Amino acid sequence: MTYPAMLRYLLFFSLLLGTTATWAGIVRGKITDPKGEPLAFANVAVRGSATSSASNEQGNYQLRLEAGAYEIVYQYVGFKPRVEKLTVAGGDTATVLNVTLTPENYNLGEVLIRASDRDPAYAIVQHAIDWRKYHRAEVAAFTARMYIKSIIRLTDVPGKIMGLVKVGPDIKPGVVYLSESLSDMSFRQPGKIQERMISSRVSGSSKGFSFNRASKSFNFYDNLLQSGFSERGFVSPVAQNAMQFYRYELVGTSVQNGITINKIRVTPRHRIDPAFSGFIYIAEDGTWRLHSLDLSLDSNSGIEYVDKLRVEILYAPAPATRRPGLFSRRK
Repeated sequence: MTYPAMLRYLLFFSLLLGTTATWAGIVRGKITDPKGEPLAFANVAVRGSATSSASNEQGNYQLRLEAGAYEIVYQYVGFKPRVEKLTVAGGDTATVLNVTLTPENYNLGEVLIRASDRDPAYAIVQHAIDWRKYHRAEVAAFTARMYIKSIIRLTDVPGKIMGLVKVGPDIKPGVVYLSESLSDMSFRQPGKIQERMISSRVSGSSKGFSFNRASKSFNFYDNLLQSGFSERGFVSPVAQNAMQFYRYELVGTSVQNGITINKIRVTPRHRIDPAFSGFIYIAEDGTWRLHSLDLSLDSNSGIEYVDKLRVEILYAPAPATRRPGLFSRRK
């Protein structure tokens, strides 16, 4: 028996496309939903650059920018992206910009499904599976500076562990582990990764060392993913054999920047299958790429130490120029 706990990861990539000698101003604010509730771990990015950040658990964010005009893109899984234009003044200045994001409306059009028909989601997912190898090998190489924040929170504390060992009064619900790390990572096909940790910090411990590793992050274009909380691997919803493990349901569609985004509910075919539950969002952009994910694993999945592991990923194009003909489609 383990303490009921929730683990969440915050991970964002900042591609090293250049360096900046000085910072001139700060842009900060809070990101909330229409009810005023904070949106934790929302993505905040400067359009056309490698500069990005993310909101904390209270929805607060901060960016350091040189003087100039910018377009800031705010994104959160399941919500409409929002773009704000602003000008950062020179000198040691601060610009406060609070942002409210609204949920995206995913409407299910008139689709006639007979009892013998499969849900339209299966055809969409099959397209994504057909393009999986292409997206997995799409980027030949990159270098990134990566920030990871790991939080372990106890949602409840039992009176005894395994009914035998009494839990002391010093163990209470709340955050019991908080670590941050900054590292440089380089990647080159096929799967060659090098990572150098620049700094790490564990809250409440001057000698604590973070075990965060950017190179251990999930890649849902792999067939099998390792959670770190189980010896078994878990099947990606777009793995080559995913349809043996998942049921799919088209919840609805939305149009973003002229591209149709399909919201699809995924559930394990059997209660103890090594599979995720939640939603995947697939873009009809000609390559059927993953747009975003909101997935979770629980005790039925076979994870240990925590009751639930939730993974939220929002994919975005890297601010780099692709040379025509550099990549080709492969199945």
